[in-house]
Amino acid sequence: VAQRVGAKKPRIELSYTVDGGAHWSSRVDVADDPAGQGDQHDHVTLSYLGDGRLFVGWRDRRFGDGSWSSNYDQWVRVVSFRKSGVVLGKTVRFTVASQPPTNNGRSPLQPDEFQGLAATDAGVALTWSQLGRDDLDHLVFRRVPLAAWS
Repeated sequence: VAQRVGAKKPRIELSYTVDGGAHWSSRVDVADDPAGQGDQHDHVTLSYLGDGRLFVGWRDRRFGDGSWSSNYDQWVRVVSFRKSGVVLGKTVRFTVASQPPTNNGRSPLQPDEFQGLAATDAGVALTWSQLGRDDLDHLVFRRVPLAAWS
């Protein structure tokens, strides 16, 4: 869930249960950047791997000024759950470079900001929509081997 903790500081937080929903954890901040920054985290997507690891994808603006209208990057972090607590693993940047903002208003050229995530034995795949150099919407796909989260 994206959680707003201030006017310009939404974070990616989750709660979990290890007993079928009888008890829930307090919220855990998943993003790996400092919580005090206004990095506009959004577009959360999740995928479980068969071994129980959860991969959490999102976009944020940590390399820009943090506002919704600044450049963004796509990230995926691995999360594991134990009765003793959550284990926040490595975060991998999926964008090769920060992407231009998609706040030019809704039009046929506006990216739909689609994002999808799949975790398999072949790796973790993320898709997202971004503006191309031609100002048209492009669907981007990248798969990263599981070893990147080791």
